[in-house]
Amino acid sequence: MGSKRRTVCRGGIVAFVLALTLSYNARASASDELSIGEGQARFVWETFARLNAPAEECSTKWECWMTKAYLFETCEPEWGSPAWVRRLVRLTQEEHGALEYAKTKKLPEAERMRLQSSLEETLQEVRMNQKAFEWIDDHQLRLLEKMQQRYLNYCCKPGYYSARAEFPLGSMFVEASWKPIDPEQKDKYYTIESSELKGQLLGLVGLHLSSKVFSNWLWATWEHVDNPHRFEYGIMPDPLVPAQRFDIFVDQGLCQKDPSEEDDGQKACFWMHYELNGVQVSFMDRQGNPLVLSNSVFETSNPESSCMSCHARSTIGAKDTHLDLFRPRSLGPPDPSWFNDTPFPSKPFLQFDFVNFLRDVKPCEEICGDGSPHCVD
Repeated sequence: MGSKRRTVCRGGIVAFVLALTLSYNARASASDELSIGEGQARFVWETFARLNAPAEECSTKWECWMTKAYLFETCEPEWGSPAWVRRLVRLTQEEHGALEYAKTKKLPEAERMRLQSSLEETLQEVRMNQKAFEWIDDHQLRLLEKMQQRYLNYCCKPGYYSARAEFPLGSMFVEASWKPIDPEQKDKYYTIESSELKGQLLGLVGLHLSSKVFSNWLWATWEHVDNPHRFEYGIMPDPLVPAQRFDIFVDQGLCQKDPSEEDDGQKACFWMHYELNGVQVSFMDRQGNPLVLSNSVFETSNPESSCMSCHARSTIGAKDTHLDLFRPRSLGPPDPSWFNDTPFPSKPFLQFDFVNFLRDVKPCEEICGDGSPHCVD
């Protein structure tokens, strides 16, 4: 069931991903993976700048990537302009795990109200680059029936290992979070006008990147400096000073240098109002302690969390069951017993290479309609 594809700026996209991969491999070694070294920080800031650099057909490069909403709601998805039309969603408290978190932590009423308010005003979107989309489409993993078949191959037949999902190197995903802002604050945010909120001005308040530059991916997350609860979450010190970040932004066309200004024009560039929370490529530090890295926007209900530990729980099990992504404390490496080859009917979970949104796939007939030939094996 291959889809029709239009190759839009494919050479540029491939070159971009290859450049990022080579850049990381050149700057980061095994000794870098437990904290943010300067080379690692520079790599992810350059990635941030390249992703947010202006594009011919979109405001930024990542906004020309396919949306998760389009992928899972289109019978024959194509790479190109229909795929990148913005579709913002408001996550429920259940999806964020907020109710379970509040119950477990026995949060006071004021804190529960803060969680609820934060969720109610936040809109999010997930996008993927062309390499990630094509792998999902080629393996038909945007359809629930194909996911379930892969699971049955994994748990119940010889050669289960070959059924495990493994995205190709160069796959990238971006998750963005937006909130309504006062127009007077526009100069401090990257902004869009929301069709979901009748043209209301939205400011980018969080950006999360997962990039498969090697097998366990690279995770980086950013927040706007004015997010009120940012410092309550897992943050790693950034070794790059603002002037270094500004130079990166200038090189990518995000900022303009103005020698007449004392700060060379840093204050005039809204991208300077975004901070790196951290980078993660390992579950543990050198002493064996679980690493904590979170974002006050994406992990509203779970400040003691880890990008890798949470995404390692991206799975499917029997009858479309999944490991819970939103445990109150999700840190350290996964439990091997979740994925072992215990014979049926113990039914271990099938891991989907840290890509947690694959759990949201829908039945073929719901996407393509009853009796569609696309739904016949």
